Amino acid sequence: MTWNQLQRICVICDTEDSQPKPVVLEQLLLLVNSPTKRKTTPLHFVALGTNLTLARWLLQHGAEFFQNEDDENPLHWACKYGHLPMIKLFLSHMSLCEIIETDYNNQSPLNWALEYKNHKAAKLLRTTISQKRKTRNKK
Repeated sequence: MTWNQLQRICVICDTEDSQPKPVVLEQLLLLVNSPTKRKTTPLHFVALGTNLTLARWLLQHGAEFFQNEDDENPLHWACKYGHLPMIKLFLSHMSLCEIIETDYNNQSPLNWALEYKNHKAAKLLRTTISQKRKTRNKK
């Protein structure tokens, strides 16, 4: 496994009470969108936890919702884990196109939320998709 330091931090610091030192993060700014061999980014890893502070830091420093080798974006992973505040944070930073992106099995984040029985996440996704479609149609 050849993960860089920021990717490791995002895996290890998966809860709100496990924060990396700000000085360490500042030294890793250039790695915010760094992919693994499978094109998985730090934002994918942070999606599997509850560390909103780290997720916000990534987003504030330019993290993007790239798809990995299996065409999964970080929202797919967040919908699998089901931490609603993380999903809300992601949705507030994503375009409609990113929210409805499908993976290599043609499954959207909404499909993942339903598969993993994260019903509140599925409801939030449906509402957000509907609102973003209405906003887009008004333009």
